[in-house]
Amino acid sequence: MKAGNKVNDNKMQKSTIKNMYSKEFCNIYNKYGWDYFSETMGKAILQYFNLNKISVVNHLDLACGTGTLCNYFYNHNFKTMGIDISGDMIDICKSKNNKIRFLVADMTTYNSNEKYDLVTITCDAINHD
Repeated sequence: MKAGNKVNDNKMQKSTIKNMYSKEFCNIYNKYGWDYFSETMGKAILQYFNLNKISVVNHLDLACGTGTLCNYFYNHNFKTMGIDISGDMIDICKSKNNKIRFLVADMTTYNSNEKYDLVTITCDAINHD
């Protein structure tokens, strides 16, 4: 079997990932999703920073899903921002908290001039590349 073109394979994979997050899936994910994990990670991260006297002001969450971790950090006075490849996920984020900046973006190509003290990527999102 001949190996595929890596560029085309990556485009197809990203298209598949983007398309698998239909509005229906996003609503189910929001209702029954990973809030517990994101909230637990947020608490653990915050506890670690507090114990070690680490100051975090500016946070970026890659593949933010429905924005649970961003909301958690926002409620603890972080300036936070989330990006996700799914527009429907971002719509849910914005409906939960319109004071947080959420963008539709691919985490593998996202570029910003903003400086972040903390960048997170939780659950299995890193496997989506």
